[in-house]
Amino acid sequence: MDINIENFQSILATAHQLKSNSQYTEAIELYKKLLSINEVPIIHHMLGEIYLTLGRVEEALKSFKSHARIQPDSKEVYFFIGNCYSMLRRYGEAIKAYEKSLELGPDNPYAFDNMANAWEELKMLNYSLECRQKAASLKPDDAFIQCSMANTLYKLDLKEEAMKVYKNSACLDPKYPDVYYYMGNCLCSMENYKQAIQTYSMALDLDPYFVDAQNNMGNAYFDIGNLEEALAYYQKARNLDLYNPEILNNLGDLYSVLGEYDNAMECYNTILENYNDELIENLIKNKKERCPVHPKGYVIHREKHYKKYLGEFSRVMHTIAQEKKPFIDIYEIPPQKGRYFWTYITGGMSDIAQNVNIGSNSVNPYSELIIYTSEKSIWARKVLYNLAYHPFLNNSYVQYSSTVEFDFSFVEEAEMKDALLLDTKVEERGFLDFELDGKKINFLRVLPISDKELEFKNKNGTSALLNKFSESQVDFVVDIMRKSVI
Repeated sequence: MDINIENFQSILATAHQLKSNSQYTEAIELYKKLLSINEVPIIHHMLGEIYLTLGRVEEALKSFKSHARIQPDSKEVYFFIGNCYSMLRRYGEAIKAYEKSLELGPDNPYAFDNMANAWEELKMLNYSLECRQKAASLKPDDAFIQCSMANTLYKLDLKEEAMKVYKNSACLDPKYPDVYYYMGNCLCSMENYKQAIQTYSMALDLDPYFVDAQNNMGNAYFDIGNLEEALAYYQKARNLDLYNPEILNNLGDLYSVLGEYDNAMECYNTILENYNDELIENLIKNKKERCPVHPKGYVIHREKHYKKYLGEFSRVMHTIAQEKKPFIDIYEIPPQKGRYFWTYITGGMSDIAQNVNIGSNSVNPYSELIIYTSEKSIWARKVLYNLAYHPFLNNSYVQYSSTVEFDFSFVEEAEMKDALLLDTKVEERGFLDFELDGKKINFLRVLPISDKELEFKNKNGTSALLNKFSESQVDFVVDIMRKSVI
């Protein structure tokens, strides 16, 4: 298609129509051809909107900046630039763009509201609240803006004020389900669970597929001790979002309290198998402890010892204690000076004595488990979690040369499906001398092995298998995809 000054406007209208019809590829091609004839600001803007729709945020930002270069007095384009920066998590630049938009036209409540979101991401809640209040003053009848302001008040721990604003938002739009959900969260934090249940019910009446409301309704029932209703709502939530880690964790907690340990383990293992660091970090940070935890002082003493000898840990995976069973943390320690490998170690298995046979003087009933890996490993956390609970679920104990068979593969296509417990291999004496309340703690290294290796060990003994490993140069740093030596 030939484009010239005479037919420019009609072809521009065609491009706009293509955009309206969601024919984005054709619209982009036509807009670019039009730009080669005449660099009109609206074309850059339309391209930016299309790129945003397609999730191509960097390209959208580039287009909006081109618009701003040609038309620097456009408040609208700086608003869009701010939105792009926010999507890219460049919150400081987003705030500057919103400020520029408001400098050119201070009447856009959504610029204030979006700037408030950016301030919140930077943990500057007081600045966020100022922006929310300005947005609300410009559009006091907007239920969404009112609800956002209430959320910020809630985060500032101004819960009574937040409740007033939530109620105002609900009056402005009684069919806005989110406000009842957030109001329910606020009421739960104030331990007003019965009223929270009523407000979650209002959210679910408006939106039966509101998964977060289903989940938090389960939390509220859990907290008042109505476990049957809690289970019903957690299961509804899981049916809506099968792999949501928070839902799985809550459901696992409940199954633990109910004594349904197999179901609890299934939930926790599903979290580990579908692991996402950011989600799990938030889950760990925000969840309530509903089950027995470590004896007082144990965590501080243990973590001080781990940091001294193993190094700073990058994260801790918290599990939920089963009734009368230990609460187990899993520490992830990245490579440090002098330690080129990743270290995964349990904390809490030794809080409770394993069921050692009466008359056995050679077995230490207080143990922790350790795995060395060459890289950050989801499977290592999963294996430690299952191994740490194994003796308590089976009324037994683990010691040097113990083996455990699993009913799952550690990694897809890996031959390693079982575990052999050995000495720690690399830790110095000071680390191994650790005690809690006068109880000597035994540290056992976990070495994944194959079914054939397990069979060989059972027939010929641990020493014979270790000789095979030595001949094949099997390292203490686990290669989970290694081939079986048998």
